[in-house]
Amino acid sequence: MELAAGALGHPVSVALAAEEGLPIVVASLGGDPPRARVAWVDPVEARPVARVACPPGRPSRPRPLVATTVSLAEPGWLPDRVLAGIVAPGVAAVRPELSSEERAPSVPVGADGLFLARIPPEAIVLGVDALDRGGEPVGRIIGAGVTDLRVAGGSISGRRGIGHGMAAGIGAGRWVEDLEEAAFEAGYAPRLPAWMPPGLTAGRPRLEPDG
Repeated sequence: MELAAGALGHPVSVALAAEEGLPIVVASLGGDPPRARVAWVDPVEARPVARVACPPGRPSRPRPLVATTVSLAEPGWLPDRVLAGIVAPGVAAVRPELSSEERAPSVPVGADGLFLARIPPEAIVLGVDALDRGGEPVGRIIGAGVTDLRVAGGSISGRRGIGHGMAAGIGAGRWVEDLEEAAFEAGYAPRLPAWMPPGLTAGRPRLEPDG
């Protein structure tokens, strides 16, 4: 992790070792609302290969984790794909459910509540379970709630997961019914004006991509 932190210029919380044809992968926490930042680092030249900030999202008791799959396709490296995310307090590990015959192992949660795991590039994520210290499930995010990002040729594309929080530059925004729904999808409580001009009332909330 020290090599990756030096290459990126900031501390990292969890790391995956380099494998044959694959660079080091690290994750760190940044922003408010918080977001997982994923970076690939060349273990020989100690330089970043690619980096991406996942959509913001604040986990809570009803939604104990937020998660993103990030795929890398850069010249000179084999295709790589990781599952990254943040968990709520009390969650000790997560277990992805993939569309494969073999059951995926549980992944321990690292510093700052972050987790990071390599998954097969072709696997479909059906869901991710949050586990307590005894290994018992305490909540789950379904596959549609997991954001999917792809990094190729220096550009980022993908889709936002349901209820994950608004992705930076992904999506056109939409109206929601009330503040409770807005807070759940954005991942944090909206900040409302302390004063309303006479004769005006609050309208419907609108969610916009996080700039």
